[in-house]
Amino acid sequence: MVSDGSIYDSRTFNSLAKKQLKKKTISITFPSSILKPIAYATETIAALSGSIAIFNRDRLREFEARNWAVDIEALKNETGFNAEYDLEKGLMETIEWYKKNGWL
Repeated sequence: MVSDGSIYDSRTFNSLAKKQLKKKTISITFPSSILKPIAYATETIAALSGSIAIFNRDRLREFEARNWAVDIEALKNETGFNAEYDLEKGLMETIEWYKKNGWL
């Protein structure tokens, strides 16, 4: 996994996403003890209906992560790597692609 070398928390990601989407949002926090059975239930229902669960245990683990830090120092030292994209630029292009392709 490669990154731009910065560490972003979920609040920063959410702030950048709502800025790009030009949406106002509210933040609601649910304890994992409530979300785990919901994730399991959505997986079970999806499996029985032959579909894919949008919210599942893997997605819950992503939500629970404090950040997605990646140490790229060795890559930079060995190859001279310099990221072309930071989170904001990558998110902006991703959202534009989703809009262009009718996913948003």
